[in-house]
Amino acid sequence: MSGAALELHCTRLVSEHGLAFKVLSYDAFQDIIQPLIRAMPASEKVTISENSIPPKITALAEKARERLRVEMTGKMVSLMVDGCSKNQRHFIGIKTQYCREEQVFVRTLSVEEIFSSSCGDDLKNIIHGTLRRYRISSNNLVSFTSDSGANYVRAGRLLAVVEDDDLEAENEDEDELLPEERDKMIRGLESADLSTDDFKMQSIRCAAHTLHLAIDEALKAERSLKTTIDKVRSLANYLRNEHQARQIKTTCACNKLLSFSAAPNNILSFSPAPNNILSFFVPS
Repeated sequence: MSGAALELHCTRLVSEHGLAFKVLSYDAFQDIIQPLIRAMPASEKVTISENSIPPKITALAEKARERLRVEMTGKMVSLMVDGCSKNQRHFIGIKTQYCREEQVFVRTLSVEEIFSSSCGDDLKNIIHGTLRRYRISSNNLVSFTSDSGANYVRAGRLLAVVEDDDLEAENEDEDELLPEERDKMIRGLESADLSTDDFKMQSIRCAAHTLHLAIDEALKAERSLKTTIDKVRSLANYLRNEHQARQIKTTCACNKLLSFSAAPNNILSFSPAPNNILSFFVPS
């Protein structure tokens, strides 16, 4: 194995598989890789540690971005955007879909944490900045897929009226536009009728989100079904509890559940069960 290959695989350990950087400096890990390094020619020897690998990730990411730029050059692209929240942190994911040699390719461009507000204007700026990094002109966007959230719908409509005249600078953002270019963009946004979908870029609602909303509406209309589903969710949350899971594993290992019909009673006997879970098994 060459030194470059070893660096690449160690970089993949932390970037693809989530290994902590400090593991690269552990004595046990060094005992694994040092024989490989000592066997290399002097010109190929490399240093592997928690300090040497992080800079490699930046270079590797740039190579991946450049490959995607080449792939998408001149292609008509469908844009897919969604957001999520975790532990009071907000993220936006941006993907593209395009055809090449009669095949459909889906590429993830960015997963970014949102530090500003999640209004449509700020989301548009984040999305537009990502597109500029990949040199994708808004003129090449044929569709914008998102959920039905008003902020994402507005972001798509704002993006549809942005004109990209110069994508030469890879990291150029709107703050670096010339005053006359910025004024032109602002006039275009102010004059655009954002209340309609009559844009060159088609706005598409995500099928999964739409189906989820339809199911929610159906559950609200059918109260008896919603009651049953709420009980099942309560049972799932109860059984997901770490303490309950440990008791179930211990009991199952020592005394197998005799039958499916007896399982609920065995599970509920581990500890006092919430009334709503107990009532799920007890016919009313």
